Amino acid sequence: KGLEVGDFFHQLHHRFFDCNYGTDETPWDEWFGTFHDGTDEGNELIKERRSKIWLNPS
Repeated sequence: KGLEVGDFFHQLHHRFFDCNYGTDETPWDEWFGTFHDGTDEGNELIKERRSKIWLNPS
């Protein structure tokens, strides 16, 4: 069986909250460019990344 990554609460964290909570998934956020530090600059960066994903899905 392959490696299972993430959980339901991690998905909620990316969908509804604006910062990370220091859980064991934080390194994954850093590696995949989804880490959010809770700042206004972080909000803009995440908005920009999301718009690129929705405009150019692979």
